[in-house]
Amino acid sequence: MPTTPLCLDTKFSSKFSQEALLDRWLSLPDKERIKQFLDTKHAAKNMAVSQRTIRLWIENGNIQAIRIGKKYHVYTNSLIKYISMRTLIS
Repeated sequence: MPTTPLCLDTKFSSKFSQEALLDRWLSLPDKERIKQFLDTKHAAKNMAVSQRTIRLWIENGNIQAIRIGKKYHVYTNSLIKYISMRTLIS
């Protein structure tokens, strides 16, 4: 999977329930899905952190993700929002 630039989709920047996030995932065509949801490997690579850090952020509720099979897919908007908040606090 190629690394995609992270972009904030302002129409969907609020926090979703898991059900709404899954509906969003299912409603998107593949190309758009790749832009809006990253697996933990690509999210970690884009943020220069480990995959374990991404999973901890998911488990702690810092970022939103859905689990498809054995993989988590991180909602890109929540990742950008979280990183932006961390940057402002630092």
